Amino acid sequence: MDVRPIDLGRGVRFDPPFVLAPMEGVTHRVFRDLLLDAGGPGAAWTEFLRVSQVPLRTAAIRRELGPPRADVPVGVQLMGTDPGVVAETARNAVTAGAPMIDLNFGCPAPVVFNKCAGSAMLDHPERLRALVAAVVAAVDVPVTAKVRLGVRDASRFEEVVRAVDEAGAAALTVHARTRADQYAHPARWEHLARAREWTRRPLIGNGDVLGWDDAARMMRECKVDGVMVGRGALRDPWVLARLRARARGAPEPEVGPAQVLGFHARYRDDMLRGGASERGLLGQLKQLYRRLEVGLPIDAAARAGLLRAATLVELEARVEALARACDESAAPGLTPPASA
Repeated sequence: MDVRPIDLGRGVRFDPPFVLAPMEGVTHRVFRDLLLDAGGPGAAWTEFLRVSQVPLRTAAIRRELGPPRADVPVGVQLMGTDPGVVAETARNAVTAGAPMIDLNFGCPAPVVFNKCAGSAMLDHPERLRALVAAVVAAVDVPVTAKVRLGVRDASRFEEVVRAVDEAGAAALTVHARTRADQYAHPARWEHLARAREWTRRPLIGNGDVLGWDDAARMMRECKVDGVMVGRGALRDPWVLARLRARARGAPEPEVGPAQVLGFHARYRDDMLRGGASERGLLGQLKQLYRRLEVGLPIDAAARAGLLRAATLVELEARVEALARACDESAAPGLTPPASA
């Protein structure tokens, strides 16, 4: 299968065209850098930054974005409703080092929807167009948009796609579900093929991509230019590295207990260096083990035990026990926390 980079212009390329979805509470700097350092994603973004009545300051955006990376473009995702305020925030994001800006029109959360932001904008294609156009005019980096199919159904989906296209976005990502669908399986990939008919701009598909077979089928059947992976990266943090390898005819990375323990140790240490509390760190690690399906023998009982752990020490003891049960010779114990 011929897999080509996505070129957004202005020096921004997604190579390979497999990208990490921005996910609230997940793709913060620490977790994002772990996945990027595994060598998989062709691009990534911050968690969405909510823009309300005043522009976000450059320093605050820089904290979320982190230092520029030479190996992969990491952009800033913004979510708001006021074109002027979001455009000014986008300018600040570029000053903070963002090589690209993404606009969120897909968040289904009630607190966001009730403020007419995120997926609520899908019922107002004309407002969506004005917001995208304002940001495109404000910055000299590529501006992209991420949408769902609609709020309750896909009846206005064509209007939304054409609005993004006409406003001058450099690319469009479609999460192939409505807001009402939330994260129901399966995603409605047939709408990705429809979107392909309505825009010639790079089109990225999102929804139910868990591995190479899914990504290849989405690109082949729906004619998308790239694939965005979200929750699949919690199930398998190496999934994007696997996609990159398959696209280039290379062996997929092997993932066993030693790799999971190494991932855990760096995640823990980087969170602690960043000032995380033990309670906050424990919550982030449990978020990982709630979905992890590779490297360790986690059945329902083992997962329940991990999620019941009341302390970091207890969680790490349970993780080490699973590693030893899988392959004692290949599973050294977890290194002590860097702060110890």
